[in-house]
Amino acid sequence: IQFDEFIQDNGFAQVLISPPISKPPQVRVSGKKLTLKLTPPLQPNTTYTVNFGSEIKDLNESNPLENFTYVFSTGQFIDSAAISGVVKPAIQDLDLSGMMAVLLKDSEGVSITNTKPTYFAKLNSAGAFTINNIRQGRYNIFGLKDQNMNYLYDQPNELVAFNKQAIEISDSA
Repeated sequence: IQFDEFIQDNGFAQVLISPPISKPPQVRVSGKKLTLKLTPPLQPNTTYTVNFGSEIKDLNESNPLENFTYVFSTGQFIDSAAISGVVKPAIQDLDLSGMMAVLLKDSEGVSITNTKPTYFAKLNSAGAFTINNIRQGRYNIFGLKDQNMNYLYDQPNELVAFNKQAIEISDSA
């Protein structure tokens, strides 16, 4: 990724890729250029979104490039559907920091306890989220506060929220 200013090499520990990949990417900075090295295998015909949050900063003033995303596909096109919403806690004043909205393909045997999400996004401080570049289809949607960052609801101290019905996502969703 080529920028018009020199950028800092901050380690990029907070880079998130949706759908999740098996190993974190290697990120290198050289002047105005940022290179991502992804360890195969990537899923075929899949649109990936790399979210840098506020980790990209210019070299001189440390101004962050907020919510910068890079989107690419392993197929012939980039999926374009999106969904936005708000996760509301059942308990008033529950801390939602670190919580994500996650989508899982709606199919038999798929559960937030045994299947990593197909797509995800972090909630903002008000509990709102937007997930872009989604393939059309039927999904189950959850809120997940994942303490061990494995994208599964599998710890007693993790929080989960869910919608009772699967949702249909199309290009006009």
